[in-house]
Amino acid sequence: MTLPAELRAEADRRVPGVNAYYHDEPTRALLQRAADALEWRLIESAPDDGRDILAFWHDDCIDHHRVVFRSCTNDWSDGIDLYQPTHWLPLPATPEGG
Repeated sequence: MTLPAELRAEADRRVPGVNAYYHDEPTRALLQRAADALEWRLIESAPDDGRDILAFWHDDCIDHHRVVFRSCTNDWSDGIDLYQPTHWLPLPATPEGG
């Protein structure tokens, strides 16, 4: 089971023998938001407002995965080659003072 699926299962966990959720609504909402943040999204839904994101691309020829980034010129690159990613994730906030 993936971490997003585990978080969703925890959010939906019920108290045994009682028709009630184990967690209160704010905690359940937090678990759902965390699961959403950890799931890869189709690249077509990626923001185009200059935000940094993680992007995923799979190379069938060499059978490995890559994480690429979008440069200020809107090209997808790992610093060496250009790619056409299929999925993306938002980046977390940068550290304080970073």
